Amino acid sequence: MKKITTTFADAWRRSRSQTIYNHVATHLMGMSSQSVSYAGHPMYRGLGGAACAIGCLIPAIAYEKAMEGRTVSELIRQFPIAAGRLSGISHRMLVDLQLIHDHAPNWGPGGLTRDAMIRLQRVGRNYYLDTEVLRKINDIREAAHDKKRNQKLAAHSAPEKVG
Repeated sequence: MKKITTTFADAWRRSRSQTIYNHVATHLMGMSSQSVSYAGHPMYRGLGGAACAIGCLIPAIAYEKAMEGRTVSELIRQFPIAAGRLSGISHRMLVDLQLIHDHAPNWGPGGLTRDAMIRLQRVGRNYYLDTEVLRKINDIREAAHDKKRNQKLAAHSAPEKVG
């Protein structure tokens, strides 16, 4: 039987990837729409201060308008602060997360579509990450939706006051 060993570097990368995945998933699932320009193009930082999957990892103080239009690879090569924030993370995973944000059909009136959430879960599984954060966020969203629906029903079924 082959012995599997995990180095400290491997464990650090895995932990860092999990942290980044959780952060991006939480961010994307909390957005009501894509981070876009006036022309509708995806942006690292878009209208109203919205941030995309990669943009949410870059501190506001480190953001530069010159980052826009760059690929993840170019961002890492040309902007040292971004490179530092994204170090130790699979380049492919970052691109996969970015593609979920950038693909317009992944967005509906209430934020990410169900298909997009399935894609987000698939990204986590492809990189052997725990996707429990998605279930937790979805439970919170459903509870909030149920609360709003119940409030509307209560408002419509309340008896009218005569007097």
